[in-house]
Amino acid sequence: MVIQALRVHQVVWLMVFTFPILSFNDGFAQKLLHIIVLSVCIAALYFDKVKPKVPVAFFKVFFHYFIVVILYYISISLYQWKGLSSSSIPDLVRPVIYALYFIFPIFFLLRGKDDVERLFKLLVLAAVIQIAFSFLVFIPETYSLVDIYKGRKSDDSVIMHFYRFSGTYIYPSDFSMFLSLFVYFYFFKFVAFNGLRVKEWGITFIVLLGIVMTISRGGIGSIGIMLIFCYFFSSAKYNFKVNIVILIFLSMLSLLILYLFSNDLINEESLGGMYYIFAMLDSGEGVDGSTLHRLNEFSLGLQFAAKYFPLGGGADRDAISLVIPIVESFYGHHLIKWGFTGLILAILFNVLVSMFYLQTLKKLPKTSFEAIFLKSIFVYMWSVPLIFGFSSAMSDRFKTLPTYYLLVGLGMAICYLTEKSINESKNQRAP
Repeated sequence: MVIQALRVHQVVWLMVFTFPILSFNDGFAQKLLHIIVLSVCIAALYFDKVKPKVPVAFFKVFFHYFIVVILYYISISLYQWKGLSSSSIPDLVRPVIYALYFIFPIFFLLRGKDDVERLFKLLVLAAVIQIAFSFLVFIPETYSLVDIYKGRKSDDSVIMHFYRFSGTYIYPSDFSMFLSLFVYFYFFKFVAFNGLRVKEWGITFIVLLGIVMTISRGGIGSIGIMLIFCYFFSSAKYNFKVNIVILIFLSMLSLLILYLFSNDLINEESLGGMYYIFAMLDSGEGVDGSTLHRLNEFSLGLQFAAKYFPLGGGADRDAISLVIPIVESFYGHHLIKWGFTGLILAILFNVLVSMFYLQTLKKLPKTSFEAIFLKSIFVYMWSVPLIFGFSSAMSDRFKTLPTYYLLVGLGMAICYLTEKSINESKNQRAP
């Protein structure tokens, strides 16, 4: 039978969105998700009579990149710990998982712009449905369903954590990371077209509401900072309508604050009643989610990186746990385990991808869907090392790992499809 690539994409994304957390073992749930996704891909390749033509030459640089990273990880662990413990295996296998999700959009190459747009519409629909699903936290009768997608469940000792929106992404900050893609997309679309349609404004409002309801300090702050970057490093700052919208937003925010203070709605009693909300805004979702933990982790990462310069301490989790119980952030993970060299290798991936993205963006019309979507993925990709990485390892968590690499790989597929379309047009014009 002939299997359409779009159908495989849709199945994989639906699995990522709907896969539940397994309360007895979060790590096992992630491993099981990877195995199921891989099984679906292998089955699709096996049963598809029309085998996909993989553009190997176009992506050979990434094949070499992942080989180098895997060999580096194994070498460091063998050198530092004189052997490989069972606890180090997940970190050594991790680059293979990255590569599998990254190359998935390449193996199952979409047919063109129409397929990419259909897939994007699925992602938008999934975001809206997950925000609607998050409202179920206010309906006690649905808690048995909601709990299978919650890291902090309905019986949590601090119940306010349960009320934070997380969609099916288990944790609020992870959900805010997924939703950020659509904020960037509609921002760039607004800049490109000097406005949005009513439906698009509605989606933007729903997405922003979902992000606010996550009450994720890292998520909200990261998205805000990335939007500032988008504003100053694009033509947005010269766009009159963009500046008007920003001015209106800031004016409304200022008036709201003045109104609350002038009517004594903000006082010691009301602030005291909001204790839990402020506490959550000052914390994350980890075992020790405080800002102090992140600072200690980053400091420890620098110490490890300096001690083992230019390498790292290796992937022995048992040994590392004696120093710090859990490593949560992107920078802590790479500096402690792989040193400055490992951190450079991690950021090099973004640089290599960016070279393809930027080259493709030069060839695409600024108002084209592909250009707007590619810019959105570009900002989404860089938000991890630039901002999100200081608070969490967003490219490594349960559902953000597949989401991150599937999207970045989809961006690379857009680059290839664009190059292919341009070459075909040249051949048609040739005498």
